[in-house]
Amino acid sequence: MDLEKILKDFRTWGLLTIIFFILSIIGADSDWTVLTAFLVLACLGMTIARAAIAAKKDKEEIMDKVVGELEEVIEVENLEVDRYYISADYKAVIIIDETNQKICFIENTVKGIDKFKNTSKDFNYDYTLYKFNDLLETEILQDGETVTKTSRGSQIGGALLGGVLAGGVGAIIGGLSGSTTSDEEFSKITLKVLMNDTQNPVKLIYFLDEIANVKKYDDRYKKANADSMDWHGVLRVIIQQVDKEDKKKYEQHKEVIVNQTEHFSIADELKKLSDLHKEGILSEEEFNEHKKKILSM
Repeated sequence: MDLEKILKDFRTWGLLTIIFFILSIIGADSDWTVLTAFLVLACLGMTIARAAIAAKKDKEEIMDKVVGELEEVIEVENLEVDRYYISADYKAVIIIDETNQKICFIENTVKGIDKFKNTSKDFNYDYTLYKFNDLLETEILQDGETVTKTSRGSQIGGALLGGVLAGGVGAIIGGLSGSTTSDEEFSKITLKVLMNDTQNPVKLIYFLDEIANVKKYDDRYKKANADSMDWHGVLRVIIQQVDKEDKKKYEQHKEVIVNQTEHFSIADELKKLSDLHKEGILSEEEFNEHKKKILSM
């Protein structure tokens, strides 16, 4: 029999506690009572320790799973990863590939996870790959309240954003907003990203995800706030770059339209002039003179 294994088993100490408790009642001996109390505390401590160890193990298994998915996506899609972030609740990952101008989101497909009892079995990931110009909006929320937001400002981006919102997503986005209970403590800091995707437009990346509120001077809040602002800044730069490209394309398109309009106007004038010449209203000399003026415009 393995004595060390028996002594490490909290059930052994639980059984001893019960025995000493019975003896303390039968013998009414204060020594037995004190010993029973110590054993109860020992069992309680061991239970808490085992729960903490189990939670840590579950956390490590979940992290291994999400990292494995991340590595697989990078390999399959041949991504040049410039930066990535794993959400504080392990339910999402955001990846930026500046070389290929792509944004990838890895998301947990399992819904209704119990925050207190989740294990690696509660996580099953899938990913979606987007181009930079699919990015419509980036926003930081602290306990549901908007801190800062940047949206596509170009005509093309504005039209896309309006189209997505008109498609019923507005209700979802509105439902994520709320009011904070305090300006000095928070439990959640979220980066909300809106993509040009009618099936799954809203992406939520949690930088702070605590059960109890965290004070602003707490290092957890400071780090989460700094990281979320940093990522918002990166996405804002991407939006500005895409806006600039959209504006350039729009100006080029506008120039083509203007040129075509001018071309058709000249052609119309020449046709009218030719008709007048054929009808004998204009002489050959007058026709040539007016034609020269039109072509020089």
